[in-house]
Amino acid sequence: QLKSKGLYNPLVVRRVGGRYEVVLGRKRLFASRKVGIISIPCVVLELKGEEMLLMILADLRDQKKENVMELAIICNALRTSFHYSHQTLADLSFQSRSQVTNTLRLLKLYPEIRMEVAKGDLSYGHARALIGLSKADALKVLKTIKEKKISVRAVEAMVRKLQGKSEDLRISSLSQTLKAKDVSIKGNTVSITFDNQEQITSFVNKIADGL
Repeated sequence: QLKSKGLYNPLVVRRVGGRYEVVLGRKRLFASRKVGIISIPCVVLELKGEEMLLMILADLRDQKKENVMELAIICNALRTSFHYSHQTLADLSFQSRSQVTNTLRLLKLYPEIRMEVAKGDLSYGHARALIGLSKADALKVLKTIKEKKISVRAVEAMVRKLQGKSEDLRISSLSQTLKAKDVSIKGNTVSITFDNQEQITSFVNKIADGL
């Protein structure tokens, strides 16, 4: 159908040196190439970097099914290159400030997982739950999500279990490093128990030397 009827909307491009860069319509360009269309209508606009990013953001915002990873990349580019605040980005994208913050956090995911989100094979909720895991654990959970089609709530439960095991390993390692009898973490409190006064003195001296 695309090959017989062509494109209704032209691509939006800008001049970059002696070439043209697609601003809006990349998916239409790829689809046209796939079916063998070699001539595509274009509108050429003189756009600077900031203007281009704002146009892409507006287009993503107005899409019925936005690509959240692409949105994160554009918002991050506006934030880092042009110093846009989270609140300004929220206003421009019709989101709350917390939504923008959570969207930007997706960039902390490992590349393999970001790619799954970008392709639409992993939902925002599933991906968000994987932030903060080690790469091995994150890929392990990703495999389970794809194979068993588990819910976001089930993924969150898996993540809590994995993080609990990691915390236990860190506490055990810390106990050995400090040569302590016991180390426990509860809320914002860390308790360290030693066998004798000599160990306490050694620990205090190490802290003092570090300061």
